[in-house]
Amino acid sequence: MMKSMIYTLVCFLTLSTLLSAGGCGPSDGGYTTASLYPTQVESICIDMTVRGDAVYRRNLETRLTEAIVKQVQAETSYVIRDRERADSLLRTEITEVRQNVMAFNPDTGNPIDKQMTFVMNIIWLDLDTGEELVNVQEFTVTDIYIPPIPLNEDFFGGSQAVIEKASRRIVEQMQTDW
Repeated sequence: MMKSMIYTLVCFLTLSTLLSAGGCGPSDGGYTTASLYPTQVESICIDMTVRGDAVYRRNLETRLTEAIVKQVQAETSYVIRDRERADSLLRTEITEVRQNVMAFNPDTGNPIDKQMTFVMNIIWLDLDTGEELVNVQEFTVTDIYIPPIPLNEDFFGGSQAVIEKASRRIVEQMQTDW
């Protein structure tokens, strides 16, 4: 009984020493309860995503904007507001959409799977200070989709996978550095 009490006390003192010495702080790879996102921002206006001159597919910008809004609401504590009442502004531009065939069916010559890539520019501004919180140019997100039977995914289905992945990656870019 006495040994277990002494062991518990030694463990407690060792842990206390490590914690007080900063052994679990975010600067040295440990854990923190601090927000992953900048705390000076409380609200955000998400501008409609813009298509670049070389992007001819319609509604990609609407679908990406909607996905970003949902991701911001799910992952951050920011309130979505209109531009006049927001602390910050997020702008996204799709500058390029690429599709590549990854593999062909040797019997039919039809594609077995395709790769779709969005190239984007992302700018997040603090409207109070004018500071750029994020500025990433030529941000690339890629995913693979399967066009033939049985899945029969078309461009819409393939682009939706890239849109959802892009919205997650864009919100990840909003995180503060550790």
